[in-house]
Amino acid sequence: MHDDQIIFDRFSHPYLKLRYAEIAPTKRNYIEHHHTECEIALFLSGTGSYRVGSKEYDIAAGDIFLFASNENHFITEIGGFSYIRLHFEPRILWL
Repeated sequence: MHDDQIIFDRFSHPYLKLRYAEIAPTKRNYIEHHHTECEIALFLSGTGSYRVGSKEYDIAAGDIFLFASNENHFITEIGGFSYIRLHFEPRILWL
């Protein structure tokens, strides 16, 4: 379960899910996380840290992360931020 404050989650479709959220500052232990959908995450404000596989990446406003289907990723450090996240089924590329 995420500790996001979801501002909107209006567009939900079997192939696409769009969410804007704000997350308060916190530190989280790494939990292996992946899903069948691809993900694009755009960070609008704040700071944090993303763990992708065995690598750690700093998060800053304006950063965009793209994750493939079933790619392990998890936000471990949260300095407080807002972001837009789009999940989409890979098969949408072939529709």
